[in-house]
Amino acid sequence: MDKNLRAIIRFCKQHDGELVLETTGHELYRLIGFMSDDEDYYWNLREFGRRCKEHYDSCVGGLIPIKDYLPEEIYDNLERVWFINTEIYFKHLHLQYDKWQETNLGKRMAGISVDIENGAE
Repeated sequence: MDKNLRAIIRFCKQHDGELVLETTGHELYRLIGFMSDDEDYYWNLREFGRRCKEHYDSCVGGLIPIKDYLPEEIYDNLERVWFINTEIYFKHLHLQYDKWQETNLGKRMAGISVDIENGAE
């Protein structure tokens, strides 16, 4: 495992699920993991709002974990607003995803996973 991948995994473990500021576009996201292809590593981020769209951004661009820089009460308020506007709607989508998992395609896709400790399976 190369040095960059170790650093990315360490960052993801430390800040998994936190709100982060993406440094190239200066937008607020929730860090939900990372992925890779033959060319690069990518942050897996969730956008704010009802779309709950996942966003992938090259790990070459950094992330700022804002929890480390904001007073606790301000960060907690951001989390509350995020939850109201994003996570409640996402739970509805998650119920739809659970139904999809019961389909044949969903069952085949369920076997594909990434082990954050050991890389892709």
